[in-house]
Amino acid sequence: MKCSYKVIGSILTIFVINGCADVNSGIRSFNETLYGVENAASGVYEQNISKAFSPLPSKTAKKNVMQAYENMQKGLSIIACTKKGNGDYSMSRLSRYTIDGKVYYIGRFPQSGSEITKHTDGCLVIERINGYKDIDINAFSVNVTFTSAQTGESSQRRYQMVQENGGEWLFNFN
Repeated sequence: MKCSYKVIGSILTIFVINGCADVNSGIRSFNETLYGVENAASGVYEQNISKAFSPLPSKTAKKNVMQAYENMQKGLSIIACTKKGNGDYSMSRLSRYTIDGKVYYIGRFPQSGSEITKHTDGCLVIERINGYKDIDINAFSVNVTFTSAQTGESSQRRYQMVQENGGEWLFNFN
């Protein structure tokens, strides 16, 4: 009888371990979807913004967003993680995704305004991207809502993307 208890115990242990692995995998997947994957080189969590988009109004809008998506995701992730007084380092990381390589601080970062004041640690969540508006044949703007999972505070900013001659879409902070 002792042998059968050991076998049953071993089988249960295997199921529990495998079950935990599945649970851990599910939790990791959920966290990566919600908060993004850490970019080891920059230390910034790159958030998955695909679920934040409201339906886009036209085929042109969909095409533009698809082309701009990678730089939008990287740039908005940096913006979501920028804190008050964290200017130079965040600015230099973000400048890679701007048309002139410069970032003008005033009003660009949700944590620099008056809406999000109690958030103390970690990145904001990119909650919603809506209000798509064509500005020109090679430029559009969107509203981005950032939320603090810590405090529930939220802030909305409008960002403009411009397609350069080489086809790359970059933020226009002018």
